[in-house]
Amino acid sequence: MLESATVTLGYKEFKSLVDKSERLRRNEKLIEDFIKEREDKKAVKALDNILDLLIEASECKTSKDKQGFILNCIEIYSTTFDIPLEELIKL
Repeated sequence: MLESATVTLGYKEFKSLVDKSERLRRNEKLIEDFIKEREDKKAVKALDNILDLLIEASECKTSKDKQGFILNCIEIYSTTFDIPLEELIKL
């Protein structure tokens, strides 16, 4: 019923709505760009993978399986941040 209603607005109110709509579109674009930039970063992807592996490790029954996942995490970290594996393992 209200979909076909006619609304009368003053020019200032209309202009204010248009300006607000344009600001929201620009903000949406900035947010989309930020998310895309974040997703494209190598370090963020690596940390996401590490977290996924740690979650899988927490669900393992045996300590040997858990250690395997943790070793994979250390290897990903080592490769991503250019830190020798030996240096990370001895810490």
